[in-house]
Amino acid sequence: MFEGMATAILALSQPHVIGIIILGTIIGLVAGVLPGLGNVQAMAVALPFTFGMDRITAIYFLSSIASSATFGGSITAILINIPGTPANATTVFDGYAMTKRGEADRALAISATASALGGLVGVAVLVGAIPIAQWMTLQFGPPETFMLVLLGLVTIAYAVQGNIVLGLVTAGVGMLISLIGNSPVTGVYRFSLGSKQYLWDGIQQVPFLIGVFGLSEVIRCGMQRGAVAQVGEIARTKLSGILRGAVETFRYPYTFVQSTIVGVIVGIAPGVGGSVSNVLAYALAAQTSKDPMYGKGSAEGLVAAESSNNATIGGDAIPTLAFGIPGSAAMAVLMGGLTLHGVAVGPWLMKEHMEIVWVVVFGLTAGNVLSSVFGLLVTRWMARLPTVPMGLVLPIVVMLVFVGAFAVRENFWDIGVTVCSGVLGYFLIRYGFSPLPFIIGFLLGDSAELAFLQSLHISQGSPLIFLNHPLSLGLFLASVAVGIYPVLRSRVIKEA
Repeated sequence: MFEGMATAILALSQPHVIGIIILGTIIGLVAGVLPGLGNVQAMAVALPFTFGMDRITAIYFLSSIASSATFGGSITAILINIPGTPANATTVFDGYAMTKRGEADRALAISATASALGGLVGVAVLVGAIPIAQWMTLQFGPPETFMLVLLGLVTIAYAVQGNIVLGLVTAGVGMLISLIGNSPVTGVYRFSLGSKQYLWDGIQQVPFLIGVFGLSEVIRCGMQRGAVAQVGEIARTKLSGILRGAVETFRYPYTFVQSTIVGVIVGIAPGVGGSVSNVLAYALAAQTSKDPMYGKGSAEGLVAAESSNNATIGGDAIPTLAFGIPGSAAMAVLMGGLTLHGVAVGPWLMKEHMEIVWVVVFGLTAGNVLSSVFGLLVTRWMARLPTVPMGLVLPIVVMLVFVGAFAVRENFWDIGVTVCSGVLGYFLIRYGFSPLPFIIGFLLGDSAELAFLQSLHISQGSPLIFLNHPLSLGLFLASVAVGIYPVLRSRVIKEA
């Protein structure tokens, strides 16, 4: 298991390799901060530039990019209510609320600390799971994946506290939007609105999320005056706010452990990704939290969101390195980099190139830790961005929104989706509908449909396939328990 570690460590001691890791971390951070981009796009753009590198240096470079973008996405989520990556979708709820209270520095420090610790736990699990990684990954077939997604959907019962039905209805609308386009299984073309080209592959996540979170906030703030937060409020915290945020992360060990476990498990399931672990861990934490500010500026909610999405990266690497099944799109790009540099991917990777496995482990660790350290170092200055008058901020935000929406596919229709989803998000908030279950439904809808239909095809239409395997049965029972818990709890409170 430890063969090849010395080679990876020796390479890590070289100055040019350290410089490449720092460069990759900065690239990942910038890609995460720019709405619409992320580690996948940054890795894809950087891949051709690894031609002149040796294989170990190239893999260090790509791994550091992969693990640093998620924290970068939390910066814009906290400061301007725009998740830099889909994996920061729930970060906006507590992070931006803290910014509006003048606690941006505290929120960024919590995010940096939780991200670093969550990433370290994810990598530690990756190392410990190497001997049994193949067995674990093979347990997640379509039925298990569907039950995992079902558990995430049921947890929205607590996403809108006090009105479970409203939360479920809002999530249902999000799921319907996610089903627009051609079905990947049946071939049926749904909700096309007369379009035969653009909507064929559905509503794209990046422009949709940017619109719901970013443009809707631009519309709302455009009707107000002043800055997001008052200069005096931020100035009072200064360094103390950063230290308080870093220490405060350790006040929620249960939430941290629970969220990192969710992140790792979701990462192991191929193709699910950080966006699912983010919303699933956040909603699960909402059930156990006693903080009345949860969803309105809670440190606990921020810890749940940012520890889970970073832990997912370590989980993503498990099926990728174990037998060549990418756990995420970023890992697929990393596999392309391995192939490009003559490293065969698959179960034989751990037999013939254990040094590459350790390079990925150390690269993910370095990128994760360095990105959080950089974030803490510049938090005092980043936290002052919300004090800039709205008249100066909004044009820049609008430019970032539209550039981010266009940059992913270079399709002008994506800008139209951003505009429409921004208006929709604004009216949802204005009329009292929480965007959280709406986004959960949208993010999980595709995964639920695909896994459900694949399961029924395997069983020739028998729904018993979801109960035959112990793992899928356990996930189903967990979904039932989560669904009935708020009902039982409300009855107990009434009787008391």
